[in-house]
Amino acid sequence: MIHAFWHENLLFLASIPVRAELRVMISHHGDGELIAQVVRHLGLKTVRGSTTRGGVAAMLEMLEHAERQVHLAVTPDGPRGPRRQVQLGVIYLASRTGMPIVPYGMAYDHAWRAQSWDRMAVPWPFSRVAGVAGALLHVPADLDRAGQLFFARRLQERLDQAEQTAQRLLRR
Repeated sequence: MIHAFWHENLLFLASIPVRAELRVMISHHGDGELIAQVVRHLGLKTVRGSTTRGGVAAMLEMLEHAERQVHLAVTPDGPRGPRRQVQLGVIYLASRTGMPIVPYGMAYDHAWRAQSWDRMAVPWPFSRVAGVAGALLHVPADLDRAGQLFFARRLQERLDQAEQTAQRLLRR
């Protein structure tokens, strides 16, 4: 599967009990190196690249991992935004691999927010966190640009719904 969550929720990876092989796409930018080190410390493996640097090589590597049925993780609004706006790379990846996309939403009752484009969330110690996996999104093969845009909007809706569900759960 392709696991998709907003860039601001990258720490979400720390909560995944990894039972299967997983590759996380992380940018080559300066903050990406710090994030990659944290992700490796958590026992996860990375693929380095983004829409602005090394994207083609990273996409080819993700496609190779998909052929081996490795789980993939991406932030569809990263690495530079705009915040919470799905870019087409994840749709292309799903279309080429036939892997369904699992949208995740996160909510925190107390979190520090970075003064960055993504408003990275770092939960305070002992704060409550809710995570929700939304409905799978199956993307057909060989989509044209209009089809990619259609499924990007569908993924956007499912990510937003998962986020809203997580917020409702946290308020209970």
